[in-house]
Amino acid sequence: MRGRKPLPSAIRLATGNPGKRPINAREPKPVTSIPTCPAHLMPTAKAEWKRVARYLHDLGVISELDRAALAAYCQAYKDRLNTATSIVPVSASLSGRRRSGSCGDFHLRPEPSQRLERRG
Repeated sequence: MRGRKPLPSAIRLATGNPGKRPINAREPKPVTSIPTCPAHLMPTAKAEWKRVARYLHDLGVISELDRAALAAYCQAYKDRLNTATSIVPVSASLSGRRRSGSCGDFHLRPEPSQRLERRG
């Protein structure tokens, strides 16, 4: 067994190279650039892409290799916003009338369950 995996040089430099071992000069260094936004992202996800990509580029930690990961994050962000805005109280997911002295004819509305089915 070899032990711990070596840390990337950027992290070792950021922490002050605590072991004082030589820095790997041959380590791959991808060019930092903002990847192009995928066309399939919805407008909310594209807005999040523009917001986050700018910050990551300013920090120098984004490259073309990060396109798929950033797209997945932006899609998850959009899904989270849609879910948060579409949650309805339990009473809004029921329809029907209540008759006095009985449970009434209550039926579940299909919209909340359809939202869950679409996600699956």
